[in-house]
Amino acid sequence: LVVGIWAACGGGGGGGPAPAPIASLSTTSLSFGQLALNSTSAAQSVTLTNSGNALLSISSLYLGGVNSADFAQTNTCASSETAGANCAISVMFRPTGAGARSAALFIADNAGGSLQTVSLTGTGVPPPTPAGTYFPSVTASSGADSHSVTLTVTVQ
Repeated sequence: LVVGIWAACGGGGGGGPAPAPIASLSTTSLSFGQLALNSTSAAQSVTLTNSGNALLSISSLYLGGVNSADFAQTNTCASSETAGANCAISVMFRPTGAGARSAALFIADNAGGSLQTVSLTGTGVPPPTPAGTYFPSVTASSGADSHSVTLTVTVQ
């Protein structure tokens, strides 16, 4: 008498990876260079791609950091992105102060390693002095002794 027993481990033995979203960014930093104060840069783009095999749920997308008010973003991201889908995030820079400015774009989602971060940098530059002739006055004093000089400065 021969008895055959067949046992199976559910799932058919596919051995593939467990379903999971993977958030991929086209870049992790954007640099806007030097820009005159209170002028707006051209937009720079970041692409967020779900390169995983499950739904990517985006819970928030926001700017943060020391000079976050100097940056703005618009995006085409939905609250969830299917496997293989992507969305575009456009960032603009409008410096309100002179010198180095920095912030970050944060994307909170259900992918491993969330929070996704893109660093943002730029430099605010005061506008140039308009062409013309200027007559600044300088006064130097020591005790009761005082002397004034008027200078002529021509900016071309």
